Amino acid sequence: MLLMSFVVETADDDRLGRELGRAGLTIAGFLDDDRGWVRAVPR
Repeated sequence: MLLMSFVVETADDDRLGRELGRAGLTIAGFLDDDRGWVRAVPR
């Protein structure tokens, strides 16, 4: 199983969702204003 973790400094939520969807990934985590963490995992 592929597991990727990465930090997002600023994110356009719609764009991020589309890019991850194209890669067959979904996200879990939190964003608080411009800080937080996101984990991308296979769908």
